[in-house]
Amino acid sequence: MTYKLPESPRESRGLSHPARLTPEPPDVERLAYKLLLAYAGRPFAGWQRQPGRASVQETLGGALLRAGLDVSLAAAARTDAGVSARRQVVTFRARCRLDGSIVPALNAALPRGVRVLSLTPAPPSFHARASARWKEYRYRVRVGPPACSGAWSVPDPRSLPRLQLPLDLGAARELLAAQLGRRDRSGFTTRPTGPKETELIAAELRAPNPGRLLFRFVGGSFTRHLVRNWVWAAVARAAGVAADFESPRGWRGPRAPGHGLVLWDVGYDGDPDGS
Repeated sequence: MTYKLPESPRESRGLSHPARLTPEPPDVERLAYKLLLAYAGRPFAGWQRQPGRASVQETLGGALLRAGLDVSLAAAARTDAGVSARRQVVTFRARCRLDGSIVPALNAALPRGVRVLSLTPAPPSFHARASARWKEYRYRVRVGPPACSGAWSVPDPRSLPRLQLPLDLGAARELLAAQLGRRDRSGFTTRPTGPKETELIAAELRAPNPGRLLFRFVGGSFTRHLVRNWVWAAVARAAGVAADFESPRGWRGPRAPGHGLVLWDVGYDGDPDGS
């Protein structure tokens, strides 16, 4: 039997108020679900719950709770403060049968800038993070005025106050190409706890419009602040800034801010490799 959301009297009057699911008996099997989520990251301290600060995990969990689902959430990527997501994957288990009919009710309970794109049943062993084969991140940079809210605007008085124009994009691409393949990432990782060997499938830099740069990274996993440290290093290299902050003890320099970064996609078995 499929459990569907009952119509709320308030919804029938055009008011946005999610209906609740009928609780299941405790002996009902817990079923796995895959939820696809998009969000603008600036209002949040990141994906993970943090005391006294707004998080994506807590916000989504609250919407599910209002629909009668008190569940534990796991995400494919624990995005940092300010980082957005186009296709974040979230998994949870619940003692009821759900389908896409719950999506409008969840979105009615979520703030602007956070949207559930889909909800589907998942295999029992599926886990948003552990089952992921690759993740794709994109990072946007704005060179010169005007500043852009969804991009890192450079020059940046805090971390990159001077630029040598025109930028040498060839030098930046050489730095990125040197990161391809499987290697230890601890030198570009913020506060690594040991060797961090991961595979980078793709690292690209494009200039789609004057004054705009777009970075694209695809890899099996990404260590703490890895993409943002790469972006800072690449822009600094392109700008002629002599800076070598890579070390065996981890990255010791500035990093690009979170608001320019987007978790673009996540791939699983059967998906193309993202390259």
